Amino acid sequence: MGGIQLFKDKIKDEQISLLLKFNVLITLIVLVMSLFNVSKQLFITEAEGLTFDASKRDFCSLVTSQLIDKKISKKIVTESLFGLVAADNYKNLYFDGEETISAIWASDETCKVLVKTKTGLRAFDYFFDQSKDFKYYYKVKKITENEFFEKENS
Repeated sequence: MGGIQLFKDKIKDEQISLLLKFNVLITLIVLVMSLFNVSKQLFITEAEGLTFDASKRDFCSLVTSQLIDKKISKKIVTESLFGLVAADNYKNLYFDGEETISAIWASDETCKVLVKTKTGLRAFDYFFDQSKDFKYYYKVKKITENEFFEKENS
């Protein structure tokens, strides 16, 4: 009788071991499948709307801040523009250093910056080149100021 009980215990242990291995296998399969499903939701592709517009806005903010502070870097503007902007201690920009950036909009090759001054609002368009050769990927090649009231004053 003792031999039969040992045989039954051995079979029971093997069943428990087999059941445990089966449960571990099923758990791993479910875990791997859930990770694949979750990873698809965690990463947004560029086709779904992820663009680099934020970096363009940040770049335009940096340029405007440096213009307001009268400390523009040669690394973010072309040489010819640097000469025009920095001439006579930034006299042509008519900034007194207390202006603030109100809003920034970016498109493919330009960005528009709205600057709040003591006398009102001023809007600037920055036209830039993009290249991996530039230290900051963008370089401003042209700046134009938009007149808010040119039609009313004409």
